[in-house]
Amino acid sequence: MLLQFDATVIFIAISFIIFAFIMQALFYGPIAKIRKDRQAYIDNKNKAAAADLQQAEDLKSQHEAEIANARLIASKQVANSTNEANKEKNISLQETSIEISQKINAAKEEINKDKANVKSSLKSDVIALANMITTKILGEDVPGTGFSNEIIDNILK
Repeated sequence: MLLQFDATVIFIAISFIIFAFIMQALFYGPIAKIRKDRQAYIDNKNKAAAADLQQAEDLKSQHEAEIANARLIASKQVANSTNEANKEKNISLQETSIEISQKINAAKEEINKDKANVKSSLKSDVIALANMITTKILGEDVPGTGFSNEIIDNILK
């Protein structure tokens, strides 16, 4: 027995087609619309997220550029301040060095003056002592005419 095609097969085929249209209208169509709307929503959110990500990256690079610029300015200010402090230090050291050398020169001059004063006062003492020594050794008073200033200067060196 082979398949027989009669009115029931046609009825079943027509009912299946009607059932498919009803299922399409009641279930598959709304589900497809929900899936399509959901996919559109996801696509919109992905586009918005990509735009937000790009904006965040732009802000990050702008922020990093500002930080780099601020660091550059700060390092320039530190370098300028350091240079200024070094200049002031060098000027202060030079002034102090000049002042110290002036004080040293003044002290040397004073020492030389004191030395000259002491030498001149010692010259008369040397002559007097020489006269005393010659008098004691020789037993008579010998005038100190034999002592020249050169001899006395050699003795006092």
